[in-house]
Amino acid sequence: MKKTVAEIYWNDFTSQWRIKQKNYMNHERVCLGATLIHDKKIVVVSGGFTNGFRVDHGTEIYNVARNTWVDGHPMVSRRFSHSICEVAGGKYVYAFGGMDENLKALNTIERAGFEDEMNPESSMTPWQLIEIQLPQALCNIGCIPISHSEILIFGGAAQQDG
Repeated sequence: MKKTVAEIYWNDFTSQWRIKQKNYMNHERVCLGATLIHDKKIVVVSGGFTNGFRVDHGTEIYNVARNTWVDGHPMVSRRFSHSICEVAGGKYVYAFGGMDENLKALNTIERAGFEDEMNPESSMTPWQLIEIQLPQALCNIGCIPISHSEILIFGGAAQQDG
């Protein structure tokens, strides 16, 4: 596993794509959830497998402008192959489904928020389970905010019984 972070950008002068190395993540992860909070210029990364293929519940927050990573609050559930997205202009981040350390698909949804508009990476609130759940346990879900208060959830894979 790698902690590598790189920015891929179009160079108008050379008319070519370029790669710029960025600061490494704090923790190695695969099968993670990630979302961009565009207005705040931060990326939230959660869960996945960490070194030793241990299912993690940690969160990291990347400040694009400062090129820095900080650890956020851990999620309630250890999960991988889940999806996350922001809503309400980046006021909240939601995590949907995924699989737990027993390879069981999840139908739970968690939410974290950001209290300080000026320093979102240092003002993350703890994750909490919300009362609504997915209609069925799913992993590898697609999700995207479609308005200030709506998230479209689509696709995914359901757990196959034995």
